[in-house]
Amino acid sequence: MTKKLKLQTRKLRNKKIALVFVVGFAAIGVTMVLFASAATEKSFIELESNTVSGNATIVSDSSAAGGKAIQFNEPVLPPTPTPPTTPTPTTPSTGACTATTPTSSVCLPFDMPTTAALRASNKKVFAHYMTAWPLSDRFDCYLTPQCEGNRYVASGGYLRDKPLLKSSGSQKADIKSEINQAMAAGIDGFIVNISSYTTDDHWKLLLDTLSGVNESSSGFKIVLMPDMVTMNKHSATELAGIIAQVANDPALYRLSDGSVVISPFSSDFNSQANAPNPLTYWPLFISTLKNNYNVKVAFVPTWVSGNLTYQNWASFSYGYSSFGSHSPIPSYLSAAKTVTDTSHNQGKIWMQPVSVQDYRARSGSYYEAGNTELLRTSWQAANNGADWIQYVTWNDYGENSNMAPSNASSWNALDISAYYLAKFKTGIEPTIKRDTMYLTHRKQPYSAKGSGPMTSNAGLRSGGAGVTIPARDTIEVLSFLTAPARVDVKANGVIIGSCNAKAGVDVCTVALKTGKISAEAVRNSAVISTVVSSHTVASSLYTQDLRYEITSSRRQN
Repeated sequence: MTKKLKLQTRKLRNKKIALVFVVGFAAIGVTMVLFASAATEKSFIELESNTVSGNATIVSDSSAAGGKAIQFNEPVLPPTPTPPTTPTPTTPSTGACTATTPTSSVCLPFDMPTTAALRASNKKVFAHYMTAWPLSDRFDCYLTPQCEGNRYVASGGYLRDKPLLKSSGSQKADIKSEINQAMAAGIDGFIVNISSYTTDDHWKLLLDTLSGVNESSSGFKIVLMPDMVTMNKHSATELAGIIAQVANDPALYRLSDGSVVISPFSSDFNSQANAPNPLTYWPLFISTLKNNYNVKVAFVPTWVSGNLTYQNWASFSYGYSSFGSHSPIPSYLSAAKTVTDTSHNQGKIWMQPVSVQDYRARSGSYYEAGNTELLRTSWQAANNGADWIQYVTWNDYGENSNMAPSNASSWNALDISAYYLAKFKTGIEPTIKRDTMYLTHRKQPYSAKGSGPMTSNAGLRSGGAGVTIPARDTIEVLSFLTAPARVDVKANGVIIGSCNAKAGVDVCTVALKTGKISAEAVRNSAVISTVVSSHTVASSLYTQDLRYEITSSRRQN
């Protein structure tokens, strides 16, 4: 398909590049396919096919076929894992859990370890924070097509969801509230995307974030992520000078030797015209910080390109990372295992992305997440040897990849993740003590177009099995059960499918139906758990909405 490169100017809005990360492992015959998204400040670059399906633009990911084989050093031992310890539970597991209750034992199927117990682990969990979407933004406006003088009529509005928290009117107070939310969910810190260096709101929010962390005295930390899609206009020495202004802030995450962790996005300057050579740019950046500003860096590049030889980055990198696939494609787990092992064989850490979904109403495209399959698959990859985690993302509402508590799905993405996070941090599979179910589905069939005036309905990204699994219309019940039970899925009170769920974690998937969706877990002829969806399924909506929404049996309404 013929592709065109479209550059659009945006006013301090968040957009992303969608690019395929392909690395060929010639020696072992494995191809790794990962995906990345880059945040920008005033512009976004999108590879768009001129092929359309109906009125849905099919956005095609670029790929780097035939990537260079990774060259290996002599094998070295990977970082020593934290020995499993018996976690101490947090708050009592009894009482009410509402839509606004923070992630805690009362809302979960297991007893959440304390913050202190989780932080004692060498395994770290960060969340990607977008300065483009602070709580003070105009979310109610962006949810409507009429926002900014009918600017978003074609897409039915810029957004489909908004934060559960409302802005207090103070940027610093708002960031403290978000820090408290993240800490409750077991997150160690935010990876803050730095998309500009001016007096604008993006840089100010970074400074407010650092200040808020310091004032909270919570142990929460910040990882700096210069976004090289927009910060690439700065030379290596200029960027070092910018980072040096905040590099000694006590809020930053550091290694035990004092090195400040920096993880630039698009470190390889992928597909950027007149881009510098990253293999000379970053060593100069690192040495300038050390020699001119006395700042020691632990460099963890986040790559986009696939034509990389890892060995070329080893001499100046502490570890490696990617934004990962946004769909549970067949090669996901094997590719993640390969890159994790490769990192460890070079004595580097691997930071695994964990994602819930990616649906971009504004640009008219989506990856099929398969209900919670993407979330569960990325956590499975993480628990197969990764050292750090990056939630992709905390608050990118423009791509509906947000895992922060939201109006549509409450805390449920974080609640589900808490189970896997506890295992990741402690090395122990949590004991399920309370029967719990999570119900996920879309509010419409994926092929249904908006019945209103919108003309840019979203289409599934093209590229086949290496990009996304096929679109599907399904209802899923993710169950955490103390003992086996029958799970009945209902539409308008009528059973439309049943599964015999085992004790522990299990999944029941049935075809999507219109109406009010619910599910019951039945054991010994008694209903032991019920979940009623917060969303009704319609054959079509006035504004197309392809988000997967999550409802918990422990967080009704």
